[in-house]
Amino acid sequence: MGGIVVYQNWPDGTCKDCNIILISVDTLRPDHMGIYGYPKNTTPNIDKWAKNATVFTNTYTIIPETDASFYTLFTGSDNFIKGENMDQAVQAQIQTLAMILKGNHFDTAAFVTNPVTEVYPFFKKGFDQFSFFDVSGLNNGKTINKMSYKFDYQNAKELTKEASKWLSQKHNNKFFSWIHYTTPHTPYNPSLQYLCKIDKGCKSNKYQPLLTEESPASSYLKSCSNQTTSETIHLAENLYDAEIISVDEEVGKILKAIKDNKLDKKTIVIFYGDHGEGFDHDIFTHGISLYQSGIKIPLIIYNPLFPNFSQISKLSDNTDILPTILNFFSIKYGKTQFLGQNLLTNPYSSEKNYVKKYIYFKTPQEIKRYAILDGKYKYIISGSSSCAAQGQEELYNIKVDPNETNNLIDQDNIDRQKLKLELSKKIQEIKLYNAEHTQNQDIINKLKSLGY
Repeated sequence: MGGIVVYQNWPDGTCKDCNIILISVDTLRPDHMGIYGYPKNTTPNIDKWAKNATVFTNTYTIIPETDASFYTLFTGSDNFIKGENMDQAVQAQIQTLAMILKGNHFDTAAFVTNPVTEVYPFFKKGFDQFSFFDVSGLNNGKTINKMSYKFDYQNAKELTKEASKWLSQKHNNKFFSWIHYTTPHTPYNPSLQYLCKIDKGCKSNKYQPLLTEESPASSYLKSCSNQTTSETIHLAENLYDAEIISVDEEVGKILKAIKDNKLDKKTIVIFYGDHGEGFDHDIFTHGISLYQSGIKIPLIIYNPLFPNFSQISKLSDNTDILPTILNFFSIKYGKTQFLGQNLLTNPYSSEKNYVKKYIYFKTPQEIKRYAILDGKYKYIISGSSSCAAQGQEELYNIKVDPNETNNLIDQDNIDRQKLKLELSKKIQEIKLYNAEHTQNQDIINKLKSLGY
């Protein structure tokens, strides 16, 4: 069912004494998960767990990159859209989710495998314990070595072991734990035991050219290349799906640890994907396009006080997750403090059901691509990039064309004009923000040069 979730026997809509666990998986597309309708059995453990949870079917990340996605989740802001890079975004000095929960007497711990989260100190703020797993030894904590992604399978197993051990400890206090897996991220290098569940021809030499060390099929799946064959794309998707099966196994172990340690009755669990992965529009990666394959994400929330299955189809993005979490614990915050709002409206309260009119998207600064979505139509405009001509416009009706195969931009309709106008306003707002920020920074630098 869609719409508002009804919290039976839960008059105040909160779970003040609950723990909270955020389980996230890098590069995971919802349309490659069984609970979202994928025909292949890639996520049996997550699917089984989600049958007692609330599944959001229309959720997006406003920027399809890991650091930007988690910055947005942890701050509830769109500062990353306004800023050009991580360093500029963090200058806003906004409190993070972990800092807020720590300030409200939660013990906090993070277990992560993506080197991005290790390199940027921002992600460690508010955590009592921050454990990064890199069995390759290639990451030095200061730069990101892409080779370290090759070891995601081993990293995931180490993470699961340590996180499960932490969960088994007797906790005298409520806690927040972030558990992040990177397995489906490139390079796709799954063990045969998982690939054989996808393809009976798993031992064929046809996969060898795709099993590269540094990047996925670097000679075959080139970004923006229109020379890739459909067979190569099919094989790459098989490898990707096998990686998803692998990480689902690890997530299943975490979910079992939660139950085995009798935490399931008092722990809210949020399952999240930071961004998707492209196998379409001749863009076989993430971060450089704003198609559905890259920006639509899974979001599933289990609350022990409402262990029933429901679906919510209302438009939402990752700015909405922080205020939703704070609402669970009745943690007060200003209505204008976050860009997003609580997704799970309690029908017994005076709070109005939240309806999002538009979502704005942006690729990293070097790509300069923007988009706006109203739930039915998506309008995209490209700046200078290697994948599209400057000023190229696209318009898709994602309700009837979810794979975005029919560009409606040549049709003179009111939806195109409306979305183009709204996006133009947003882009202008971003430019003004950056101009003001640059001017303020120049003043600060001058004062510093004078000894202040």
